[in-house]
Amino acid sequence: MGLARQQRAAAHHLTVVTMVAGTHGFIDDYYQNTGKFDASADGYAMGVAILMVLTKLPAFVPHEGRIVARCLRLSEERVVAIADADANWPAEVAIAVHSIGMDPVKDSRRDRIIVNEALDRLQTIFDDHVLHAPPAANNVERQCLYCMVELRQVRFDWCVQLYCKCT
Repeated sequence: MGLARQQRAAAHHLTVVTMVAGTHGFIDDYYQNTGKFDASADGYAMGVAILMVLTKLPAFVPHEGRIVARCLRLSEERVVAIADADANWPAEVAIAVHSIGMDPVKDSRRDRIIVNEALDRLQTIFDDHVLHAPPAANNVERQCLYCMVELRQVRFDWCVQLYCKCT
């Protein structure tokens, strides 16, 4: 949602707002109902975004509801089935990404993971699967955005974040 911010050491961990703001489908129910905002509300929005990337479904559809409800309590087979077919998700990766997407949107705020933990888990999946994946036939070579020298293969030609070993 983009409302989380660094808190001063003496500040409370909650920010209370008088008018709820955010994008439908990305707003945490607790924040929407109470006006009390904390970092787990941003985590909620991140979880929604992860589920959207995995499934290619919108965050909210009027007659179908939120993506979170559509992704709850799915078997591993069902997770693989709802994963975006155009992305060619390996089953193991789709299941892991689904788990990461669901952890910040849990009903119990105490059971939710924070954004940094979700990012760490996504990085682990990337390190374990993407970096070692065989090059696809449609890979494109681009220059690194940092050093502008080293070439790196990327899977999608529309990528804007291309980095070599210099990072």
